[in-house]
Amino acid sequence: MRLPAVSSLAVILFALAACGSKPPGTSSAGPGKKPPPVPVRTEVATRRDVPLVLRLVGQTAASELVLIRPQVTGLITTVNFKEGDTVAEGTPLFNLDDRPYAGALKKARADLAQAKAIEQQAQATLARDRLQLALAGAEVKRLDPLIQQGIASAQQIDQTRTAAQVAEATVAASEAALATATAAVTSFEALLGKATLDHSFCTIKAPIAGVTGAVGSTPGNLALAGQGVLVTIARMQPMHVGFALPARELAAVRAARARGPLAVAVWPEGGGEPSPGTLDLIENQISGTATVRLRAVCPNAGPNAGPNAEARLWPGQQCQVELTLGVEAGVVTVPETALQAGQNGSLVWIVGNDQTVSPRPVTVARTWMGVAVIAKGIEVGERVVTDGQLTLVRGRTVAVIDPAKPLAGSPPQPGSAAVAPKAEARPPAATTLPPTIPPP
Repeated sequence: MRLPAVSSLAVILFALAACGSKPPGTSSAGPGKKPPPVPVRTEVATRRDVPLVLRLVGQTAASELVLIRPQVTGLITTVNFKEGDTVAEGTPLFNLDDRPYAGALKKARADLAQAKAIEQQAQATLARDRLQLALAGAEVKRLDPLIQQGIASAQQIDQTRTAAQVAEATVAASEAALATATAAVTSFEALLGKATLDHSFCTIKAPIAGVTGAVGSTPGNLALAGQGVLVTIARMQPMHVGFALPARELAAVRAARARGPLAVAVWPEGGGEPSPGTLDLIENQISGTATVRLRAVCPNAGPNAGPNAEARLWPGQQCQVELTLGVEAGVVTVPETALQAGQNGSLVWIVGNDQTVSPRPVTVARTWMGVAVIAKGIEVGERVVTDGQLTLVRGRTVAVIDPAKPLAGSPPQPGSAAVAPKAEARPPAATTLPPTIPPP
């Protein structure tokens, strides 16, 4: 006899339930047995001081960039450096053909010497004319008593007075000639100064210390005054780092800067040791993107400091910038690895005294260098799970294992014996801004 379709389905479901279902609290080891403890790593929530840090993206730039242009027109004769060389201030870079300027310098010196000779002659003439004026004045004084006594003739009187007037006019003319000669000397001194300067421009020197770029003109080419860039020099010590700050953080940054210099740490693109620096500039206006430009200054010196030697940063590099506004004292912290994403935000697994776990929602103020600052939800001394959360359920028993031992199915933890030491420092993984930091 054929069974109805509904009855056949009921029999199948009953058989499956009898074979595969297990009552709660049992395991594959047999009915009535609890599951084994879940191996986890844990840490205790502690109170500590945590820096207030903004993480931003920036770009490096040379603190000075000079475009070397010729000051005079001349044929380039020699280039005294190799492209990319590090040069000191005052290093000769280019030589121009100086023969035309050397000739102009000689002429200017000769003209000045002639003008000085004329000036000396005018000074001597003026001195002679002043003596003659004094003699004529003395004659007039000697004649005055004779005039009063009626002894001197009218002709004598006229001659003496006329001679004095002539001497006075001669002195005035000599003074004017001396002034003209002195002006000529000043003019020729200026011409000599210009000729000397033009001649010095035939040797083009580095105005700053830095690294040279590509040469724009080679020997045999004509350099035109003020035209064409012969080479660029970039000063890399110190190095400038520019970055954009969200306008909402400006008040906190300004308040922190008012208390003292603000430290920055700059990680160049590609990794490496961070370069320390100091916040140097806050721009005087907010851009249309609701950001304000900031600039930091880094010494940019490597382990063996020297003029541009082993500079860590290079102009134009993308970098990560950490701006430290201060230190928040005595906050509750847990490792960032303890945080898990829940339906209503972040949560952590708390290990109770009976070694069972329970999830607890927390309010995270911010994170820094693998540390999470907890605003609400955890008390100091509570133990949280930092690794092994994937298999946890509420009320499950856990077994805390040695941090040096790897968990089954989990990657080795930093600092354990299974992790090889890093070859170089890396910037923090997080590149986003923390929550807004209110000004103190």
